[in-house]
Amino acid sequence: MKISNIIINNIKKKNKGYDSLYMMLNSGARGTKEQIKQISGIRGLISKPQKSSSYINIIETPIVSNFLEGMSILEYFISTHGSRKGLADTALKTADAGYLTRRLVDSSQNVIIDKYDCNTKNGIFIKKINKQIIGKFILTNIIIKNKYIIKNNNIITYNIYNKIKKYNIKNIYIRSILKCELYNNICVKCYGLNLSTNKLVRLGEAVGVIAAQSIGEPGTQLTLKTFHIGGTIKKINKKNKIFSKYNGYIKYYNLKLINHNIIISKNSYYIIYNKKKKKINKKRLLYGYKIYLNNNSIIKIGDKICSWDNYNNYIYSEYKGYIKYNNFRKNLNYYEVINKNTGYKNKIISKIKNKNNIPYLLIINKKKQLLKKYYLYEGNYILNNNKKKINIGDKLINIPKFTLKVNDITGGLPKLSNIFEMKKIKNKSKISEISGVINYDRINNNSRIIKVISNVGIIKSYKIKLYNKLLIQENEYIKYGDKITNGNISLNDILYIKGINKLKNKLIKKLQNIYITQGVYINDKHFEIIIKQMLKFVLIINVGNTNLVINNIINKYKFYKKNNKIKKKSIIINSGDSKKFKKNDIIFTKYIKFENFILKIKKKKIIKYIKCKPAIGKLIIKGISLSALKNNSFISSASFQETNKILNKASIGYTTDNLLGLKENVIIGNLIPSGTGYKKKII
Repeated sequence: MKISNIIINNIKKKNKGYDSLYMMLNSGARGTKEQIKQISGIRGLISKPQKSSSYINIIETPIVSNFLEGMSILEYFISTHGSRKGLADTALKTADAGYLTRRLVDSSQNVIIDKYDCNTKNGIFIKKINKQIIGKFILTNIIIKNKYIIKNNNIITYNIYNKIKKYNIKNIYIRSILKCELYNNICVKCYGLNLSTNKLVRLGEAVGVIAAQSIGEPGTQLTLKTFHIGGTIKKINKKNKIFSKYNGYIKYYNLKLINHNIIISKNSYYIIYNKKKKKINKKRLLYGYKIYLNNNSIIKIGDKICSWDNYNNYIYSEYKGYIKYNNFRKNLNYYEVINKNTGYKNKIISKIKNKNNIPYLLIINKKKQLLKKYYLYEGNYILNNNKKKINIGDKLINIPKFTLKVNDITGGLPKLSNIFEMKKIKNKSKISEISGVINYDRINNNSRIIKVISNVGIIKSYKIKLYNKLLIQENEYIKYGDKITNGNISLNDILYIKGINKLKNKLIKKLQNIYITQGVYINDKHFEIIIKQMLKFVLIINVGNTNLVINNIINKYKFYKKNNKIKKKSIIINSGDSKKFKKNDIIFTKYIKFENFILKIKKKKIIKYIKCKPAIGKLIIKGISLSALKNNSFISSASFQETNKILNKASIGYTTDNLLGLKENVIIGNLIPSGTGYKKKII
């Protein structure tokens, strides 16, 4: 990275900044820093073409020449791998990007600005204040020194944003597209500013199509970028230190240390307070971090707080004693690799499929009493020989991190598609539903039962396959939402355990990371519209007295509509002397009360009834294709996919299409309910 910056600075200084190459790069007209590095630096490592991006196939010989000097015959031959990869991607992946745009448009084409204010009092809390809040409506008053900075239900302008930053306000409650209470549409106040005009969005604006195109269009651009970079590999330069951005004093919580500065607890964090004892910064500290400041010590801007290893995770010894291998079987549950630099034989744990082959690393004292037991998993490096004497703070196990990535969108586009389609996760991680202490229970049919026991005695059990890597050791404290096993967290688990706000933050962060690495910026509100469409499903858990089907997935607005209707009804237990109603009839409560009023006047036996039970459902997140297929319009759904199935279902169910979206109106030949067509709709 340093050499890349030197190259760019040298080009910048040439001709007082009027160098043609620098002007082209700096203006954004053409080219990237990565391409300049290949012209006048080195080309670097090249990746072989491959369909999947789950692992990286790298040609071991790097190209040390650049395009300016020219390459040798061998280097040119190696370079052709990258060129072919770029050309293949250009042809194949453009179609994938186009198909993604089509799915996004179909899922959100019926989302229109339909009202000025939905009058919702629900919003989302924003903890990290950034420019994304500009143009949003706030749901609380902000008062500083008895003066209103902004009043409830007013828009956040640039000036107000600067004041919020100036006074270091951390938590604000704002209106969100996800919390808008309009059926299938969005109101002006939940959407905010129109990004193209910088004015309030107008009624009838087709914001769903705008969002889909804003997300889909860069996908096509990014696809074509692979051609210019040509399959080069770059190293991920992650930061491995945290420096203070504030003055004040630092306080640690839940901290457990060895050797005075190495953290061995997994729920530690620090808070920086200012002179007035006001919290100004909070960050989590992970296992293995080294800390450089004492508790309650004074901290200044630029002070180093902690550091960590970017390439390896280590497990440290908490005791003084001796290493003992338990159930180690060469070539069955571990294999040896000779380290070329040290000549030392590294023992690496292989995949464990059988409960009889689980290796353990034990620490024992002189009396051969067990001090600590460590469970081992695939890929773990054992750093000490059997019976070796160890001290507190010695490294026992190494878990390497992978630090290379292919610098193109071939990994990005399928990843983007997988997120939007909610594809089934292959390596799904188990996450804890409660906070508590880990307890290893028993081993059952090649699975381990793990219990989480909370402070109040609530117990949650999890069944985990033996080959899954556990991220926690026995008797450790775990927070709700934390991973128990290695792998990817299901978005439905985040929704169920942590709620919509956490899910939205996680999804947007994932999606933004894909684009930001390629230098593309997309406003969060476009992602929010698509997420709103993905979140419109409910899984029926209990049908109550409704006519819904258990385990069926339905539109959440239909679910709320049915529940609101059933809440107004009652079920008759005893019809009394009524000739109008019978036993087990489900009738509106107001009609039963009126009938009872007449029966009382006639001095007859009244009706006995109980209130109907509403259905119980669980909000779930589904992919954009399902969102498009489960649209309220069967015409729009049939024009997307599965035409025969949808039309047959619609005809059998005697379905009516109210023509509320854009697509169904285009197909019929009507004026679309957007723009000038929306004005006619109002009239």
